[in-house]
Amino acid sequence: MTLEYEVTLDDLVEFNLYHFDHSRTFLRRRYLNRYGLPAMVVLALVIVTYPPTGGTFVSGFMTAGLWIAIWPRIERRATRKHITKFYREGQNKALLGKHMLQLLPDTIVETTDHGETSVSWDAVEKIVKAGDKIYVYINAVTAFVVPRRAFPTEEAFNEFFATVTKSKSQYAG
Repeated sequence: MTLEYEVTLDDLVEFNLYHFDHSRTFLRRRYLNRYGLPAMVVLALVIVTYPPTGGTFVSGFMTAGLWIAIWPRIERRATRKHITKFYREGQNKALLGKHMLQLLPDTIVETTDHGETSVSWDAVEKIVKAGDKIYVYINAVTAFVVPRRAFPTEEAFNEFFATVTKSKSQYAG
């Protein structure tokens, strides 16, 4: 099976956001930023103003609560902005533009105008369908990004996902 499609900057940004949302390492960092930082601020306020007054507790906990409530939106926006900036630092000719993906019995091959990547099915880490994208992870942080728009119908998109999942399981199994 051969598939031809275009990968855009938005596709790569969405992949990275998906990856950050599901990475144990990034989720730990997110948890510490969201809950650990306000806890340290409240603790510092209590220590600095010992013995603590009611106003210190109220303002400290209100600030912490506000941080916990708004942090996810701030972080998401900042992460998207930084990912986009990272990709714009270079031309990324091998990542952006036309891609051809071939599903062969023992390998999956992605070809662009600037290179070719061939990976055996047993080296594929995982295959994920997330919204309108399929991610074929070829290592812990890199995937072939296949957008839904590469397929004429939703059924074809779902068939492709079933095919790559089956190919991976047959070869690895």
